[in-house]
Amino acid sequence: MLRDGRRVFPAMLDAITSARRTICLEMYWVEDDVVGARFRDALVAASRAGVSVRVIVDAVGSFGLPEDFWAPLEAVGGRARVFRPLSVTAAAAALARDHRKILVVDDERAFVGGVNLAAQWLPISEGGENWRDTALEVRGPELPLALRAVFDTTWHRFSPGQLQEPPAPLVWTSAGGKLRVLANSPLRRQGRKIRQSYVRAIRRARYGIDLTAAYFAPRPSFIRSLHRAAQRGVRVRVLLPLKSDVLAMRLAAEPLARLLATLGVEVYGYVGGVLHAKTAVVDGSWLTVGSHNLDAWSWLWNLECNVVVIDPAMGARAVDMFEEDLRLSVRLAKGSIVPAGRLDGVVRRVIELWYGLG
Repeated sequence: MLRDGRRVFPAMLDAITSARRTICLEMYWVEDDVVGARFRDALVAASRAGVSVRVIVDAVGSFGLPEDFWAPLEAVGGRARVFRPLSVTAAAAALARDHRKILVVDDERAFVGGVNLAAQWLPISEGGENWRDTALEVRGPELPLALRAVFDTTWHRFSPGQLQEPPAPLVWTSAGGKLRVLANSPLRRQGRKIRQSYVRAIRRARYGIDLTAAYFAPRPSFIRSLHRAAQRGVRVRVLLPLKSDVLAMRLAAEPLARLLATLGVEVYGYVGGVLHAKTAVVDGSWLTVGSHNLDAWSWLWNLECNVVVIDPAMGARAVDMFEEDLRLSVRLAKGSIVPAGRLDGVVRRVIELWYGLG
């Protein structure tokens, strides 16, 4: 497990500079800044050395990139594609974005998580904003190949300027059943594998659930699952941002935070900066890390990718990381991120009815 850009970026760059055969990068947000340029230059150097380099970036997430940003890479044989470029003819697909953050090197070393390639994830001492995030680095002969398959499916099914259906969902499970790669196709009900995995783990929880959610506006079934877990004696802790890069999502989370606190859920607000991580630990042994948010965009539209690890040692490390975050958080005793307004009673009643808790 890698915490924040100060560890994620050096590890990813080390993998790129050590590449011998292939590099596959699928990234929602690449910024035209010091981080984006650093990674592009590393990819250029790898391609110049004979490594096959392929890049997918999302048109919305990487909206600020100049048209010629990838020209140095393409000039030395690398290839870069933009997922669903914005146009009038592609307006119907504007909501469905490629929100994944995947790097696979030589089919032996891979990264997946919530970290984008932008200066916001740099430490403050390096001119960044020290956004709080988590990623997994995985090595070996199996799981990186599964993540490569996720990348390849998107690469081959989405050509620039074409509107096609999302690729079929990919679910890979290791021989021992302790590792899983979940890649969704949200527009198809049977493709909502990550959401189903979350809910299944929560419903089976026996004593502990720790959720870190950068954007929290989940479906009613998810809230009901948390409520029922708390009712049967499971300790449920939810960590939400007090400061967010998307104000609308923070406002959407406020009435839910107030409601959850009345249902026996411990709700915390992170004060250490912008919280962007998307992780969950159940019973100290079931862990998921990836790009999937607990909101409607990930639930219904975006292409996402999460890794599930079933392992007490990794689960313990994840719980320790969660506890470390709690030391930079405040307990929201009444579940209120901001003081409740005059319409709070009405809003809460609507929320209760919508979530089937009234």
